Amino acid sequence: HFAGRTSRIPPPLLCFPAWDRKMGRFFALMAAMAGAVADPPANQQSALAAAMDIMAKSNTPPPPPRQHTVLKVGLKEFEASVVQGIEKELEGKIPKSAAPEVVAGWRNATEAMVKKEYENATAPIKHLVAESWMKLKDDKKDQFASMISAKYAEIYNKSLPQFVRRVGVPAQFEHTFSSMEHFNSSLAHSIASPTATLVKQMKDYTDLIYYGNIFLQARKAMSLIAIILPDVE
Repeated sequence: HFAGRTSRIPPPLLCFPAWDRKMGRFFALMAAMAGAVADPPANQQSALAAAMDIMAKSNTPPPPPRQHTVLKVGLKEFEASVVQGIEKELEGKIPKSAAPEVVAGWRNATEAMVKKEYENATAPIKHLVAESWMKLKDDKKDQFASMISAKYAEIYNKSLPQFVRRVGVPAQFEHTFSSMEHFNSSLAHSIASPTATLVKQMKDYTDLIYYGNIFLQARKAMSLIAIILPDVE
């Protein structure tokens, strides 16, 4: 009655040419256990051992994720020092005629303004340091990070007084504290110049240290595509 007709349901292997890994292990485990029951007693132990090995492999945890590198070059610490220095400079200079909103919120406004301007300005420096570190050979990476950290520390020490001094100039005028808008505008203008100077010095010395590290080594060509750069703080 069915002669000459072709079944619409193809064999399982034709339906699913690529078995899921877990399903493959499941069927292998079933086959091993079936062999343990059907085989003579002498072969049951080896069959069961094979089944247990399959179970162990299927439960093997994935390898731990690769630890992400963080380069500590003092950026966060210097930001905190700038905020503290400015607050100390302004603390005794808020006039009695200052707007209530300034009296109540100048500290928070200072921290927010420094964070915004400083982090926006140093973002390219973070990328430059991370990219330069990535391009170096492994035996040069630690030396580069150490030299950058030491040089940045020198730059920070020379730059901090400039931030404080520039903020102290408009603080001598009562108009600076007449409203939060005037205070924020004055603060942003005061820290713009020392921030620009700081970033330029950091970039110049980063380039200098980087090229100094590769002077005696062969330049290794590499693509940065799909490479996770280290964090810089």
